[in-house]
Formats: sequence, structure tokens, C-alpha cells
Amino acid sequence: MDRRIELGRLPDLLVLIIDANCGDWQEVRSSLSAAIDQSVFPRSVVGCPDPHIERWCMADPVSFKQTIGVQPPVDPGKCERDLYKRLLRAALTDAGQPIVANAMEFAPELISAADLFRAAKTQRSLGAFVADLRTALLALGSASG
Repeated sequence: MDRRIELGRLPDLLVLIIDANCGDWQEVRSSLSAAIDQSVFPRSVVGCPDPHIERWCMADPVSFKQTIGVQPPVDPGKCERDLYKRLLRAALTDAGQPIVANAMEFAPELISAADLFRAAKTQRSLGAFVADLRTALLALGSASG
């Protein structure tokens, strides 16, 4: 299969994820969606973790424990600068996991292991992102088939 990029060809899908940073995640998501140039990115999905992406990493406590070896901390449900970074780092440290650069180096493994249905129940912003991404991927599949 030839995977070279054709010059002038539009991307199939833009996926943009940015923290809500204590703002209303729905408003931040809407604002970013409105700013996307539809002539360049006709299909896009915006994810807006509320308030920070680290919260999504700990949204499924069952898979978190299976992957990391300890339960994630109880979600305090509040916004405070670096709070979720500290909570994720503390859980990794408690489990004896070696952190080379920062706690987010575990994000791919945590998200891959997560039951997104279960995680979406605890994090509405994640649920909205998963639903939007699913819809976009299904549309891409039907457009190409």
C-alpha cells in the first residue's frame, strides 16, 4: 500500500485535545471547534479535558490499578493548578513506577488499557470526546467504503 501524502490533499481528520484549564469544558470545546478552518479541516474532533488531561488518565480506576498496580487517588473534583499532575505522579510513585521525564509518559498505556465506557461515566468531557471521535471515525469509514 502506497502511504505517500499527496500534495494538496486535505487531511482525513483533525483531532485536537486541549485542557479546559478550569474553564467550562463545553464552552472551550465550542470555541475551538468554531476556530477550525473547515476548508482545511473539513472533519475535526475537539477534546477538552476538564480541567486537565491527567484526570482522564485516572478516570477508570479498575484499569488504572491493573496497569499501574495501585488505585488512583480519589478525584477531588476541583480545579487547582497542577493538582491532577501531583495526584498522578503520587500514584505512580506509590506504585514504584519509574518516572523518567513526567507522569504523562504513562498516558498512552493508561488510555489504551482504560475501559472508555467506564471512564466516560466518571468524566463527562471524556465521554463527549469519545462519542464525537466515534462518530467521526464511523463517518470516515462509510465515506471510504
